[in-house]
Amino acid sequence: MSVYSVKVYRTSVQPKNGNKGQVVSIETLLNYPKPTIIKRENEQRLSSEYDNRQKKDNKMMNSRKKKLKTKNQNNLTILHWNCKHLPSKLIILKQFLSIHKPDIMLLNEIKMDITLCNYHLNFQNYQTISKMINVSGGGVAMLILKYLDFSQIESFDSLNLELISIDLKLKNFVVTIIGQYNPSEKELSYELFELITARCPLFVLAGDLDSKTLEIGCHKQSVSGSI
Repeated sequence: MSVYSVKVYRTSVQPKNGNKGQVVSIETLLNYPKPTIIKRENEQRLSSEYDNRQKKDNKMMNSRKKKLKTKNQNNLTILHWNCKHLPSKLIILKQFLSIHKPDIMLLNEIKMDITLCNYHLNFQNYQTISKMINVSGGGVAMLILKYLDFSQIESFDSLNLELISIDLKLKNFVVTIIGQYNPSEKELSYELFELITARCPLFVLAGDLDSKTLEIGCHKQSVSGSI
């Protein structure tokens, strides 16, 4: 996943000493005992930029929805990221989603409990589902653009894996999307692949499966790499 820098804009404010129009740093603003006042023109500019961004996002969403309905072949962008503690990287993820707008984003090792998931997993234009086995585990989440028609499935819940899955309804077919995190000390479930084969004519399985094998150039062989 690409990492992008975050731009922080300084604004003209009414500082404590009364010198109008002085540009001060955010660090200085934090030392002021009273709230600072942003100039009205800056406020209007920021509001206008936000409105333009909203219009652009809505236009993009409508365009994608129209294409999905009219094209003979459905094109989807599905990405996976092993984020290794999502709360510390939320700004990076929000900016990435805003710029690239993938249809589906699969996340591994989010390391968040249910409370944190409900609080943090709230992204514009996306629906979110998540699963955490325990607080010390990895945890998985899936972000799905709101215009997509899907239903969460429970066919694999009996295996007690860090896994979430959906049936995604496209124009001419249904495809199952599966996101899984498999800890390094745990062997991949052979039963999972049997269930996938029996249930899913079309599927995408993505995640951190820790299935290293020497046959494809890995430096070491893991237990899961032999499956």
